[in-house]
Amino acid sequence: MEFVFPKKLGRLGYVVRAIPANAVMLWAVAAAETELFGDALLLGIAGLIVGVYAVFFVYLPRVRDAGITAWSLLLALIPYGSIAYGLVLLFRPSKLPMQPVRVEEPPRPPNIAGSECSACGKRLVLSREGVVDEANKVVCNECHAAAA
Repeated sequence: MEFVFPKKLGRLGYVVRAIPANAVMLWAVAAAETELFGDALLLGIAGLIVGVYAVFFVYLPRVRDAGITAWSLLLALIPYGSIAYGLVLLFRPSKLPMQPVRVEEPPRPPNIAGSECSACGKRLVLSREGVVDEANKVVCNECHAAAA
């Protein structure tokens, strides 16, 4: 239901919803005025329903997302003001907080300084003097090279 009735709406979602809603409203109003498609009252009600949907589920979520006060929707009632207001909503960036990007660090080699070689018993002074073998045992470089 979030797709049809969003609480916040980005710029792309606004364009995807605003263009068809405005097209249907303009078509309904024009058809009702010219009475080309029969009942003008039915077309007027359909235009009103689409207009209410556009205000509450297209413009208002975009206003929330852009960080503008909801009272600014009154500017859309001014003739030709709705066009300018729609353009402001289209080009105003979102105020949603950016999600942090998580960067995975490569695993650090174990600190084996001070350990003893499991094969010969030699005490390792620096971490680079030995390795951890496949059996998770600390082995000095000489014993590791001899085993390989």
